[in-house]
Amino acid sequence: MKVLLTGLTAYAISFLILLVVFYSHERTKVGPLARRVLVIMTQMAAIFALAPATLYVLLMGLLRKHR
Repeated sequence: MKVLLTGLTAYAISFLILLVVFYSHERTKVGPLARRVLVIMTQMAAIFALAPATLYVLLMGLLRKHR
């Protein structure tokens, strides 16, 4: 249960960070190149933020089943 809460908390925090980043760069009027760079950075942030949480939840789920 504690593991699940930790995973969900990690998801929530990363999701909030992504929302803030996306909203802030949507609001500012930037050029097409800068916008493309920001979109790529947002996607990279998504991958780096969500991958560890996903792996953690999956690994803990597998370990929990084998016990």
